Amino acid sequence: MMTETAPSFRSSFDEARGPAGPDWPSVQEANLLRARLKLVLFVRLAIAIFGIIAILIYQQSFLELSYFSPRILAAYVILVFACFVNIFYLLFVRKKTVDLRKLKSVALLQITVDIFLETGLAYFTGGSGSIFVSLYFTSILAANLLVSAQSSLFFASLSSILLAAVTIVYSLSVHLHFSLPLLPESYVVSMAQGFRFILPYLFFFALILHFVAFSAGRLVRELKHERILREEILQNVLNGLIVVDPAGCILFWNNQVSRLLQIPGATAKLRGQPIDKVLAGESYTVLRELLKLERGNQEMKVVTDRGDNLSIEIIVTPLWDETNRERGKIAILNDVSLKKRIDEVVKRSETLQALSAMSVGIAHEVRNPLASIKGAIQELKTELAVDPENKRLINIVMRESDRLNKIISDFLDFAKKRPLLKQKCDLAELLDEVVTLLRKREGREKVNIELKAPEHFYGEVDPEQLKQVFINLGLNALEASDPDGRVMFKCYFSYQDEPGQSAGNLDSPDLLGHDRFGLTIEVSDSGKGISPDDIKRIYEPFFTTKPKGVGLGLAVANNIIQGHGGKIFVDSRPGHGSKFSVWLPTARQS
Repeated sequence: MMTETAPSFRSSFDEARGPAGPDWPSVQEANLLRARLKLVLFVRLAIAIFGIIAILIYQQSFLELSYFSPRILAAYVILVFACFVNIFYLLFVRKKTVDLRKLKSVALLQITVDIFLETGLAYFTGGSGSIFVSLYFTSILAANLLVSAQSSLFFASLSSILLAAVTIVYSLSVHLHFSLPLLPESYVVSMAQGFRFILPYLFFFALILHFVAFSAGRLVRELKHERILREEILQNVLNGLIVVDPAGCILFWNNQVSRLLQIPGATAKLRGQPIDKVLAGESYTVLRELLKLERGNQEMKVVTDRGDNLSIEIIVTPLWDETNRERGKIAILNDVSLKKRIDEVVKRSETLQALSAMSVGIAHEVRNPLASIKGAIQELKTELAVDPENKRLINIVMRESDRLNKIISDFLDFAKKRPLLKQKCDLAELLDEVVTLLRKREGREKVNIELKAPEHFYGEVDPEQLKQVFINLGLNALEASDPDGRVMFKCYFSYQDEPGQSAGNLDSPDLLGHDRFGLTIEVSDSGKGISPDDIKRIYEPFFTTKPKGVGLGLAVANNIIQGHGGKIFVDSRPGHGSKFSVWLPTARQS
């Protein structure tokens, strides 16, 4: 791995690829601009050094090294000055504290100075015929890379104007017979061109400069768009991604890794740091060891700040270059916690299905001998002359047999969902039958049971199953009420998320066509209410607070309502009674 004391073009470009943190776009752009500035400065420094060497070789070959003609000396001074300027720029841009705006200002200043230095070199080495004229193209390309396409067009125009000025000055010097500073008259005469030549030359040279600026700008924009898209994709993938070099130092680290591994802070600062230092905790041992292998696949556990356990699947593969040489390792981190939970739910569901099938079979097997027992007891009661005490015991056996048979029937209703046989039904009439049955229940004559329903309250339902729902809800309301209590059945049209509010005018076609529009039947009582802890469990099978309850009534009712596409809402507080609101969809008036 190359360090700052041994810079290279490759490492300069690699600096722009550090992982991202909260300030990722600005940090990433600053890193990229710093890397490009370094590259351009290295190239400029190399060109200046080669130019100095070329001048020294020229002087040694044709002239004495101790004597420089004024124009050659001026070109030599310009190149030496360019070397010092580039070295100063390099020292400046190496500072990590320099922000994006300062880097762009440095780039603009550098390119402007370079344009004028190139113009000076062209002036002292032959004007439009100078070999240094080609350096204008490098400045224009640098403007595209470092600043923007608009700036490159500006520098193309500036270069054209300055070169035109130098070329025209050469020609005017010959035609108007005046000397140019630091240039021999014979040299100017030999390098000057006629106006018939220089005007088309300057026009096409300026056209080429602007074409290069425009084309390079388009290319840089496309490359920038592709880079940003690639970086955004890598940063926003659902999987965590870590790339390390052969020495185990981080080359790339996306935001998802920080989230999965619970590592706070800006991830942009992690690039270049050893992976063993960043992942120093014992919980990261699996990942550290995997990155030392050629390839691997394993899971590790991470505890979040909220105390949740995450299962992280880690896949490590080598990173190869085009010559099949290993350049590092790639680690892909995937949160498989949800998948594991889903697998557990599926397994539990399969187990419950098997238990349900077995329970249904057992219930059927129990039901048959139970009927035989009850029949035998009835025969004994009829045929034998038993004393009153034994007769009381026989009645207890028969009553408990009926109770056990009802438990089995409720269980079978819950376990085996019957298909819905929907038909158009007047729910007001159905509820009137339910209320009549409840009023005739033994010992419930003192409870006031009321029904408020509009005439012809129609819906598409299974009337038999729905009757079972409201009988169960009514019985619960009766059992919760005191002897002089009150049970109310109330019906109205409403929206799904507003079961306690009437929908109002039913003649509006907008109401009837609304997908959340339906009907609500409330069953309320004046009992003691339900505690908040119990409300959370009221639909659980076999959960009951009644001394002789089974706990299947509400579970069966909830299954039937869900089968109709509806929902049961519960409003209850201790000491204030309870209200069960059944919402059913697609209600309509005839």
